[in-house]
This record gives sequence, C-alpha cells and structure tokens, in this order.
Amino acid sequence: MATWTVDAGAYADSLEDRAGRTTKAEEIRAQIAAFREAELTGRTASGHRYLLPGARREAAWMRLHTLEEEVARSYLDDSVVQAEAEEHVRRELPREQARTWSEKIAGSRLSTGAREVAVDALHAAHEAATARLRTAHAWRTATMSLSALLVVLAGGAVLAQSRLGKDTFVPTPDGVEMPAWALLLVVMVAGVVGATLTSLLTIYALGRRAPKDIRWFDPRPAQVTVKLATGLWTAVLLVWLVGGGLVTGTYTSLTSVLIIAVIGGFAQESVTHLLDKVADTLVVREVDDGTAGKGTA
Repeated sequence: MATWTVDAGAYADSLEDRAGRTTKAEEIRAQIAAFREAELTGRTASGHRYLLPGARREAAWMRLHTLEEEVARSYLDDSVVQAEAEEHVRRELPREQARTWSEKIAGSRLSTGAREVAVDALHAAHEAATARLRTAHAWRTATMSLSALLVVLAGGAVLAQSRLGKDTFVPTPDGVEMPAWALLLVVMVAGVVGATLTSLLTIYALGRRAPKDIRWFDPRPAQVTVKLATGLWTAVLLVWLVGGGLVTGTYTSLTSVLIIAVIGGFAQESVTHLLDKVADTLVVREVDDGTAGKGTA
C-alpha cells in the first residue's frame, strides 16, 4: 500500500474522532465512510477507477480538505476552529496573505461570523496546498517523461550505430577491437555508473536536498532517475569531445575511455541542477498529511 494512502487513512480516522464533537456527527461519519470506499480503494463514486495514480492522490487530497472544512463548520468549539485556521494559513500561505488572514480571524473573534471567517481561511490554505501538490505532480510527470525520452534516444543511438559502418558517436581508441555500437553502450553504462554515484550522494547520502515531508510527494526518485538518464548522454558527449580532439587531451585505451565516461556521468550534475532547484521549491514547506498534532491537512 502506498504511503500516502496510509496517511490519508490515518487522517480520516482523526476526522472521524473529531466528528463526534460536531452537530452533524452521523452525517460527517457517513461522508468519511464514503471517502474510504472511494478514493482510498482507487474507485470513484461512479464506480470507475482512476487511470493515473496522481489523479487518485489529488482527489483524495481535495476530499480530505473538504471533509475537514465540513467538520470545522459544525464543530462545537469556535476557538478550536480558529486556532486550526491560523495554523493552516501560517503554514500554507505566503507571508503577506497569511498575515491578512490572521488579521481577519483575529478581528472576527467576537462577531457572529467568526466561524465562517475561520472556515474561509481554512479553505484558502487548502487551495494553496492543493495548487502546490498539483505543481509537484506536474514536475514529476515532466521529469519522468524527460528521463524516458533520453533513454529511448540512447537506445536509438545504439541501434543506429550498429547500422553505421564507422564510429559516429564515440571514436574507437587504437588497439581496441570492439564494435562501435558496443563501445557506445559501454560508455553509456559507465556514464550511468558515474551519475549513480553523484546522484545518490547528493540526493540521499548528503541530504542537502532532503525534503521535510515525503508522505504525499517525494521528488527524490524522479531526481535520481533523470540524473541517470542524463548521465549516459553527458558521458557520450565528453568522450566524443575528447576523442574528437575538440578539447585538450585524448584517450589511448579502453580504460581511459571508461574513466572519461564516468567523469562525464559526474558532469550531469551541472545539467540537472535546474531541475533540482525546482524540486527544492516544491518541498520547502511541510506538506501536511493530517497525521500530526490534531490531524490537520
């Protein structure tokens, strides 16, 4: 079972507990039961299954927010609703918007519309969180699509090299009796090895880009994948530049080719740095799954 479904179920449990302190306990609990039957099993209310996991996750995310707002509207204690709304806007909204909503909540505490103001603030925070989740999923889809394209192009390059008579992509060093396509494939594999070392170190081991919360969105698998796919091409490029005499130096053996290819795999970091920066912006704040504290989302 996916981690996010476990967290969504835990948050549904929290909402169910809180529903007992509302004026619509049975109605809200029925909605939570319907949520479990639909989004958490991957089947929509009409009985159709979601084609894409991201669509299912987004539907569950939005439904949890709707349920939380329903609980807030009928909760028995206004102060609890206001406190949760303030926490949400402080976490999810930009600083200026958060300050504006906090002032609205504070100014309405003694008025008859205090509950609705708090629920509106809660909804605004939920909208911001949903927009961020959609952007994160779009980034992951684009990144994985780019990775697939690079791998397909690599396969096409190896196939094309096998059909060509000369070493088009990677100049063969003197004394190496190896088909040009096989040498190209070896260079790509060496590039992937170099990319693996750097990507695992920078994304996981060193923790420089470790997100605060990965339960609803974890960019790291997609980051590593695109680095590996890019590494095989940066390796080919560097070997081609060195072997073609376009940069200082040359290679004279298969060993030197492999060393250059591994270094080329390392070089993918300079190419994928922009994607890493985008991923960092998507996980700067904690993505609330509703399992912490009082079960906020």
